[in-house]
Amino acid sequence: MTHIVSGASLADPADQLVAAFNAGHDSPDFTTDYGNGIHQHRAQQFAALHDGRQGVDCSDHDGRKRVLLDNLRFYGAPHAALLFMPMIGDGVRAASDIGMYAQNFLLSLTARGYSGIPQTMIGSYADTVRSALGIDPELRMLFAISFGLPDNESPLRSLNTPRVPLEDTVVLHGTKDVVASA
Repeated sequence: MTHIVSGASLADPADQLVAAFNAGHDSPDFTTDYGNGIHQHRAQQFAALHDGRQGVDCSDHDGRKRVLLDNLRFYGAPHAALLFMPMIGDGVRAASDIGMYAQNFLLSLTARGYSGIPQTMIGSYADTVRSALGIDPELRMLFAISFGLPDNESPLRSLNTPRVPLEDTVVLHGTKDVVASA
């Protein structure tokens, strides 16, 4: 289930998200733990690149908080798609389907001249979002996608995150003629 929220209707959820953050009232429907291995390292690398592109150093706690609050305010975008799922079984199939849907949604935005920003942080405040918009508590929140016309002046427009080599993420079986490098 996707809830699209636009314009002034986005202000109240954003205000409630900021208040929940400031009060320390997160309520994720799913774990937000990256573990202690390579996934945590990659998340930290991305955060350093993302924040650094905005002139914020890792040691700048006030600056990092400003970046987080901007995220909770949907980056000032005029629209947000909030992606929820029913909890069917362990949720893996539904979450996978919604992930594929989200990728197609982002590609559709791009094809029409718009840009979208996936925001998993919004899912860390699922109860706040459900309460702000009157969404069925049986639906589990995955993430949001803020969207609108691209801000070509944003320093984040030119952020290109490094990619791990394909051989680190792809195992080939019976494909001796296929090369798994970019």
